[in-house]
Amino acid sequence: MVISLKNRNFLKLLDYTPAEIQHLIDLAIELKAAKKAGCEKQTLDRQKHRADF
Repeated sequence: MVISLKNRNFLKLLDYTPAEIQHLIDLAIELKAAKKAGCEKQTLDRQKHRADF
């Protein structure tokens, strides 16, 4: 099953299915391990991001 979270905002946990939440957790673990191993890939290169609180 392919899970695409493109063009979706993380506003509250209830907006996501359990499979999507698990996908986010797995992705975070994978990215953290890559960073620790020194083979991190730049995924947000040259993009501007804004967070309003």
